[in-house]
Amino acid sequence: YDSEETWEIMESPGEISDELYHEAFNEVADVLDTLSVQHGTLSEWWPCRGTLIALMRHGARSGELVNGVDVVERDIDLMVGLVTEDQWHFLGRAIELELLQKGWDRCWTKQSASE
Repeated sequence: YDSEETWEIMESPGEISDELYHEAFNEVADVLDTLSVQHGTLSEWWPCRGTLIALMRHGARSGELVNGVDVVERDIDLMVGLVTEDQWHFLGRAIELELLQKGWDRCWTKQSASE
C-alpha cells in the first residue's frame, strides 16, 4: 500500500495529548464502521498491543499512578477480522485512503497472516 514502505522507518510522532489521541481513535473507529457498512467486508475489529493495554489498564491512553502519569501508548494498534484473507488487499488500502482523506499525514497497515 502507499504507506507500506514507511512501516520500518516510523518516526517519533512528537507530542500528543490524550484528547488528540482519543479523537484519532474515534476517527479510526468511524472509518472501520463506515467501511463495514459500505462494503460488508469487515467482520469485526478490536484494539490490540499497547492500545489494548492502555484501555484495559486505564480505560484511556494514560492514567494516574502513585508516582505520576502513566502514558501507555502513542499510536493506535488495531486488528480487523475478515471473512477471507483476500479481503485485506482491498481493506488495507481503503483504511489508509480514508484516514489520509480525513487529514492524517500517515497511516501504516500490515497484515498479520502470511501469504
